[in-house]
Order: sequence, then C-alpha cells, then structure tokens
Amino acid sequence: MQEDCKRGKRKVEIGFPEVEERYSKTYENENEENFRMQVYINNSIYINEHNERYAKGQVSFELGMNHFGDLLPHEFKQRMLINFKSKGSISGKPVCASIILNSTTDLSKEWDWRDTKVVSPVKNQKGCQSCWAFAAVAALESHHYMKTKERVFLSEQNLVDCDNKSDGCKGGWADEAFRYVINNGGIATENNYPFEETDGLCRYKSELSSSVKVSDCRNLQPKDEQQLKIAIETVGPVTVAMYATNSFFRFYKSGVYYNKNCDRRPKGLLNHEALAVGFGTSDKGEDYWLVKNSWGYYWGDKGYFKIARNRKSHCGIADDSNYPIVEDYNE
Repeated sequence: MQEDCKRGKRKVEIGFPEVEERYSKTYENENEENFRMQVYINNSIYINEHNERYAKGQVSFELGMNHFGDLLPHEFKQRMLINFKSKGSISGKPVCASIILNSTTDLSKEWDWRDTKVVSPVKNQKGCQSCWAFAAVAALESHHYMKTKERVFLSEQNLVDCDNKSDGCKGGWADEAFRYVINNGGIATENNYPFEETDGLCRYKSELSSSVKVSDCRNLQPKDEQQLKIAIETVGPVTVAMYATNSFFRFYKSGVYYNKNCDRRPKGLLNHEALAVGFGTSDKGEDYWLVKNSWGYYWGDKGYFKIARNRKSHCGIADDSNYPIVEDYNE
C-alpha cells in the first residue's frame, strides 16, 4: 500500500498476473479504498469460478482480471457503454445507404486484416462512452491505409466534440460519425486534436485536418452474417454494434465469447461499438468474428476479442454494421 501524501489520498496498486503492467487507482478515503478492494476480491472470485468451468470445457471463453476489477456492474455500464437510442437520422432515413454485396470468389475460411498491417494499434476510450467514435476512427484509419498505404492517426475527440448527431461521451453511432466527416470535409489528426476523455466545445479548423477523404458510407443488411463476412474480406474492416452489458464480457480474456444471456437482451438493444477485422474457426470448431475493441491493450486478448459467428447474430454483432468509402487523395 502506498500513501499519496500530496493529494491526501491513498493509492492502491492492483496487480495483474497476466501482464507486467500495473494499474494504480486513487480513492478519496480509506472507506472507499476498502470498499473497492472488496469489489475487486468479489470480481476475482467470479472470474476464478468461471475459469474453472472453462478448464472443464463447459464454457468457450476465459476471463481475466483487468482495470475494471474495482467497478460494480452498473458502474462499468455507466462508464463504458453507450446509452441506447434510436438509430437513423432525424429525417428517419438511413445514415448510410444500404448495400447487398456479392462475392465473385470463394471466401476464405479465415481472415485477419492485422496480417497486412491494415489495422492501426488498439486505443483506449477510458471513462468516456465514446466507443462509437473509436470504432469509426479505427475504420477510417484502416480504410485510408488500404487506399494509400499511409498510416495516419485520427482524432476521436474531434468526433466527440463536433458530431452533433451523436452525444459525445454519453454515446453515439459510428455511421453518424462517418456522415459528420463527409459533411465536414475531413477529420483532424490525433496530434492536432488529442483525446481528452470528456466532452468539449468543437474546435475543428481546416488546418487541423488530416489527408483522409471520405466520400460516402454503407450499411450492411441487418443480422446477415454472410454479408458481414463478404464485407470484411472484400471491402475491409467493418464497424459493428453489440450488446455488452455483462460481467462475462467485461472480464473477457480469450476464447470465443458466447453468452446465452444475450438471447434474452431487450429487443434491439445495442450499447457498444467496435471494429470487426476478421473471422475464423477455433481449434474446437467454433466459428468466430475477430473484433478490435477500444478498452486498451491490456483488455481481452491484447485489446481484441472473438465472438461467436453463425449463431443468429450473437449479441447483435451483425445487427448494425457499417463501413466508410475512403478515397485516395492522389486521385
């Protein structure tokens, strides 16, 4: 236990045996510290009990302690997941035009865009409910690289502050973010408009903009996993929405995530967005989607997760899928 005398708070270092990194948490007083440590202990017990079932082959994924270990379930939800709201623009029209893709060749059994360096590094939305902005930026960074072979890092904060169709750190949607970038004529670089983990006034200026050019966006057919597979392999990474209100997902570490409670979720409820970058089948024969998250490198499998594929759009993973159409700035 360390004392942080200057700030008058105690600092508790919560160790994670899986990695060398240690997360420091600072609490207001000793009572809060003791409460958080008990929450951490209870979550550790929960994780260990689940992993005993995993070791016996009773569940398909493993859990691991992480930086959410001192949070209660409702606190995690309030901090990390978007508030559900109706999709679509104010006019009721789809934000991105719908498309039905046709595959002219046989699709691969496995695909991973990370193998071609298309996917940018995992980022961390921290305590801002801005997964939608991180998913949109991740898609833009990937599609821009596919077009130009130029690696740029774009500003999530630009979207959080300036996309008035979304709600900043209270939630939003990736397709609305694409539409903002199109209408705005660009998006700032991360260096010019860094992430602040809070809502702010829009400070975008054209001189802050990146070289990324977005002409349009497309929405895949809802719940159609074959369309999602075609899009990932033939078009590129795709933003996906899902239902993530469950401690199983909060502490996901590895394996193929399948949670029967998702089948009992409120109809149409989606409260998290991420970027699908691949697909495949596990050694145990479990089909999965490979998805890049925005909860930091030390969450999940180095910031990624696998979720069940061909299981009726499990947790809504194929219910709302979009991708941007990015142009080559040399054209």
